[in-house]
This record gives sequence, C-alpha cells and structure tokens, in this order.
Amino acid sequence: MRSQQDIDNIIQEVQTKLDAYQKRTGISLRVPKDGYIQDDPWLNVVVTPTSPGVRAHQYVDALEELEKELRKNGHKDVLLVPALAN
Repeated sequence: MRSQQDIDNIIQEVQTKLDAYQKRTGISLRVPKDGYIQDDPWLNVVVTPTSPGVRAHQYVDALEELEKELRKNGHKDVLLVPALAN
C-alpha cells in the first residue's frame, strides 16, 4: 500500500506532465481533487478535460505514454483513467 505522500508525489508528477501536454496540444487536462482510488497494488488516477467537448479518444494516447514514463520512473501499477468532468 502506498503512503499518502507517495500518492501525492505521483499525482503531482502526473499533473506536471499533463500541463506540458497542454502546452504542446492545447488540450487542458487535470487530476480532480481526490481523483484517485487506491486498489492495492494499483493506484487508479482519474484524468478529466477542463473544457467541454473534449473526448477521451483525443488524449488517451497521451495517457498511455505518461503511464510508460511513470513506470520508467519507478511508479509501477499506476493506471490513468480518462473520465468526464463533473
């Protein structure tokens, strides 16, 4: 089970990379507050667009690449889940 500090660090890393993705593509994505579920050993992190009309198919490849980067950085068993904003 991950500590809250580990979860916070992973989410911060994800958001930093999502911000960089926005600069490249113009698609703004975020991890909502409390946007994760710890399902040992997996950490499921919800990612939502910040603008209406953005569909998951527009950014799902970016989430796959980000998951690969997280694994390379030692964060195994992290799944980024595309979802609609509330």
